[in-house]
Amino acid sequence: MLEQLLEGGHSTIAGRLAGAFRNIGRKRIADDILNTMRAAGYNVRENDPFDTQAPILLSTREQSPYVNRIRLMWHEMRGVIIERFPEAPGLPKNIEAYLQRVEDVYITDAYHSLSIEGYRVSPALIELITPPL
Repeated sequence: MLEQLLEGGHSTIAGRLAGAFRNIGRKRIADDILNTMRAAGYNVRENDPFDTQAPILLSTREQSPYVNRIRLMWHEMRGVIIERFPEAPGLPKNIEAYLQRVEDVYITDAYHSLSIEGYRVSPALIELITPPL
């Protein structure tokens, strides 16, 4: 990219690129652009073309661009999701009753979980292999 900037004498574009790279946390690239253009005798003024600062720093090492897209979407939507998410129920007041409810639904829960995964099971089979609690 530096070659095209230098050959065309694109000092304004170089300034915008440097500003954009700095905005997304790529300070070294921004400095390289500015230093190279200035060393070649160009007057370069850094100018960030974005209206706002990048909300999060994105990884350039991700193999899929979708990873960074999902991270940006989560950053934007996280607050709305937290507002709409119900409050945590907290710790149970009666621990023994809570553990009994967990034990009561264990076989049904195991049956549904294994059935969803495609296994053919029955409540009797689950009871047979369930370790004593």
